[in-house]
Amino acid sequence: MTVDPDLLRRPEQELFRTPEAVSGFAEHRALDIRRPFPPVILEPQVDWAWNPYGDKTWCLYWHSLYWVHAIDETILRHPEREAELAELLRDLVMSYVDFFAGGGESVDQVLDDHAVSYRLSHVAFVYARHLAGRLSPGEDARLRAFALRHLEILRGYLASDRWLYSNHTLFQIEGTLDGALAFLEGDARQEAYDFALAEFAAWTGRCIDAEEGSAAEHAAFYHIFLMARIRDFALYAAPLVGEAKVAFALDLVGKMAPFLWDMSVSLGKLPGFGDSKHDMFVGPKYLKPFLKAPYRNELTDALAAPPETRSPRAGLACYPRKGYYFARSGSGAREMMLSVMDKPFVGPHGHVDGLSFELYRARQPLLVDSGGPYKYGNKLRFQYFRKPLGHNGLIVEDGQHDYVSRVTRATHAGGRSLIKGLAKVAPGLVWRRGFVLLRGDHLVLLDVIEGDREGRSAYLRLQTAPGAGTDETGDGTGRVLHVTPPKSDPFSIRVFQAAGAPFDPAAMPAPAPFAPDGTPGGRSLHDIALVTSRDNYFAEAPVLRIPLETGALMVTIVSPGLADLPGCEVSRGTDGTRIALPAAEGPGHALEIRHLLDDEGRLFDFRMSATDGRT
Repeated sequence: MTVDPDLLRRPEQELFRTPEAVSGFAEHRALDIRRPFPPVILEPQVDWAWNPYGDKTWCLYWHSLYWVHAIDETILRHPEREAELAELLRDLVMSYVDFFAGGGESVDQVLDDHAVSYRLSHVAFVYARHLAGRLSPGEDARLRAFALRHLEILRGYLASDRWLYSNHTLFQIEGTLDGALAFLEGDARQEAYDFALAEFAAWTGRCIDAEEGSAAEHAAFYHIFLMARIRDFALYAAPLVGEAKVAFALDLVGKMAPFLWDMSVSLGKLPGFGDSKHDMFVGPKYLKPFLKAPYRNELTDALAAPPETRSPRAGLACYPRKGYYFARSGSGAREMMLSVMDKPFVGPHGHVDGLSFELYRARQPLLVDSGGPYKYGNKLRFQYFRKPLGHNGLIVEDGQHDYVSRVTRATHAGGRSLIKGLAKVAPGLVWRRGFVLLRGDHLVLLDVIEGDREGRSAYLRLQTAPGAGTDETGDGTGRVLHVTPPKSDPFSIRVFQAAGAPFDPAAMPAPAPFAPDGTPGGRSLHDIALVTSRDNYFAEAPVLRIPLETGALMVTIVSPGLADLPGCEVSRGTDGTRIALPAAEGPGHALEIRHLLDDEGRLFDFRMSATDGRT
């Protein structure tokens, strides 16, 4: 049986088909297994249980064997070394086969689903390209037993419910197809193909909402990652199973494109929600295929325009089934973008961040998400980045609470966007939040909690951009924080209580210091924000804490470009509050807040509307 190696998937092979990777291996047998870790030297006698950095992520990619493509690429660029390096590949593969059969399944990360999927794909490629015809009958039988065991493991993974909404299911499907192509024949191969395609159809149906084009991963980067991987899978699988059987996947990717542009800050620049780096740019590897028809739309062109001429259509893009809301207003230097996270559920790469948000102006971050992940095996990933504590939301006690949320209203009119939602954040405690984006001038937050705090600390958390300078003052209205971001104009954050029984913020219980392993300097994460700047690294950012008492309606006004907020007027009444705010151009804004009281006269909810109004 002869298999064309170019038909195999070979995931992430491109990382090792570079001049740098070939030079490092050809000259020193150096392999850059996973950054940011230094390269390692491939020894003549490989210890497959090796983990020189004690890191699970490095270990996972070591056992994926995707680095064999550095050797294959060296053969392509140095054909005079083919006999030597093909023999090395034979020794490496058979050594790993024997390690695996001799108890290797119990070694850390060997049976990680990612490693199993990739390993079978890459071993299938090496076999098809270099080893078929080179192995003795005994070696061939051992290798096939190894491959069949991997196919069995992957089938078990696909039959479980652990990765129902995860991109890892796609890795498992690709590994199954590659293993079937290289090591099965006839009816057995066809049955594996049919099984893999049925799993692919079921997985895309679960993970991608065909109506919205939104993904259940709940992370900015993973949306475009899935677009690229689903497209690549369809192109890869078509020669194996026929184009007709995977055409629906390309149609689905087309439906995902509007979401990509709606969430983008500018072309290629994504927000940092979920397991995504803060203020990240995606490279041509992911973006380039979608810059042409049928994926482009009018917003794509606006995102690509220079900041001073860019004028994206003001509006509110709603994706309620998966929980995303993107509001835009203003243009040029006054363009504002608000991303609001709703969490009817928490996806595989999502965080507990329902009703949290990010705010950009003129493409630069003002209030930011911490992003992530920060080292898969690190406690900060699970106790900070994925928890409420790493987001612009309500923090109860140590910020480790889990909750889901529900947006109950989302409208746009007159250049103003209104979003409102609620979440049961802790036993007996309901949080209600409203967002009002007022053209290119202001973001207004309305927050109230209902229920008994039972002595628990509770505060609203706002995280400014890394490197921002802050200076807090006060006036007759409330607290005022002046913020000077590193890349944008200064802005103000004004906080005051609009309704409810007056309370003294200084008398509220302060959160106990919280510093999991890995926190810089052991400082409390209630006092600083850690923002993922690149893989496995983070930058520190200032935090504003706003204590919140039950039944107190807190108003937070974020005013980019109007740092001193001249002309802000607040009129309070028992049944409502009116806030008049200035505008940089044209008439000002009037925000009407109606108080909703319970039978005992305590505030538990609010209604809001925004119109033109001169201050």
